[in-house]
Amino acid sequence: MLHTKVTHMQITINGEPHTLDAPITVGTLLAPFRSQGKAVVLELNGEVAPPDEQPVTEGDQVEIVTFVGGG
Repeated sequence: MLHTKVTHMQITINGEPHTLDAPITVGTLLAPFRSQGKAVVLELNGEVAPPDEQPVTEGDQVEIVTFVGGG
């Protein structure tokens, strides 16, 4: 039987601590929002809209903002 070691990391998303499997990228974090057709912006450690390939690492601070239309 093949055993795969899963590495976990702690990051903060919108002010809340989360434990996620590592490695993970910005694109992976945004995928659920994009699949729903939502306009979304991600801030990683104070920098807006890093490339999707940007890795998210232990201790990172992430803010995810979705836009809501209205009138």
